[in-house]
Amino acid sequence: MIIFKILFFIPVLLIYGCGQLDFVYKIDENINNPLYNKTKVEFTGFDLPILKRYSSSYFGKSDKLNYKLNIDVVENKKNISVKTNQAVSKLRYELNLSYRLKSLKKNCLIYQKTIISNFTTTPKSSGYNFGSDRSLDKKYELAISDNFTQFISFISDADMSNCLNES
Repeated sequence: MIIFKILFFIPVLLIYGCGQLDFVYKIDENINNPLYNKTKVEFTGFDLPILKRYSSSYFGKSDKLNYKLNIDVVENKKNISVKTNQAVSKLRYELNLSYRLKSLKKNCLIYQKTIISNFTTTPKSSGYNFGSDRSLDKKYELAISDNFTQFISFISDADMSNCLNES
């Protein structure tokens, strides 16, 4: 009889105790992104194909557009460390992404900000090196992802109902 009570109460307690659990994957990632599926994104400046791929995951795609986001990209490379034979042993990359967000309904500038992302790399050879090239691609991906995340964080806190100036 005691075993029956234990076997009965354990599932009841588990069901009752776990009834209010929310799973992490249930959370909508874009809940704090006011631009998702409402923005047309255009790039100017330095051409990085990876930007277009990442922009769709951060800003979505839609036919009902409320905003136009222009992202001007500037890349700077700087030799940090040079060997005695003048070969570069470490490079610093700086990506400047200048964001200009316009309202299509009000035809005005809502927000603008420049965010800088940095990373360093060590080139392995002057020829093709698969490992070094994949590492560089991954560092670009991380820098761009971090830059977009920072911008969305800034824009989430901004007042998007007011224009900065008429343009």
